[in-house]
Amino acid sequence: MRRNNKEGKLMTATVLFVDDERNVLNSLERNLIREPYRRIFVTSAHEAIEVMEREPVHVVVTDMRMPVMDGLTFLRKIKDRHPNTVRMVLSGHTEIPQILASINTGEVYRYITKPIDDAAEFQLEVRQAVEYYTLRHDRQELVGQLTARNRELEESLAKVRQLEGLLPICAGCKKIRDDKGYWQQIEGYISAHSKAVFSHGICPECMKKLYPE
Repeated sequence: MRRNNKEGKLMTATVLFVDDERNVLNSLERNLIREPYRRIFVTSAHEAIEVMEREPVHVVVTDMRMPVMDGLTFLRKIKDRHPNTVRMVLSGHTEIPQILASINTGEVYRYITKPIDDAAEFQLEVRQAVEYYTLRHDRQELVGQLTARNRELEESLAKVRQLEGLLPICAGCKKIRDDKGYWQQIEGYISAHSKAVFSHGICPECMKKLYPE
């Protein structure tokens, strides 16, 4: 699965599979060989954390019962360090209390039991997790863009509103003093604070004064 990043370049989604049993990982690799995302397989939570520290990982699928660092501890760590990564559990029935605790505290997006009886269904589950990451990421980007755009509009409106108040203008040269205390030509001030565009000419009274002949 590919999507465009901020620079417009194609980015391949990465899914990280974590299980201390190599035969389980080999089986997953065979079942997912034709899937449209990049796949990484590691045998420990520590190795998974190292991978995530050096490159982006969009979805993590982990076992719960692992030596040294169990799945629940691992999920909590990556939730703190990589909150946008979608977290899934692939584990046996005996870990259900742990899994329920992790679901209730927001560590897990979805739980899948192993062994996997239906490879096609498992493939679909992982694809949906990748799509979920993409949709959530796009929504966050859109919210950020809208927030920035609203800020720009508010700043523009604030500048336009300056023209509605009292403008300090020189009685002699007709220059306007801005909010920083600098005097500038009235055309420059209004152009900077509105969308007005000036086209210069000479009125009849000035024409008589400047060119009496």
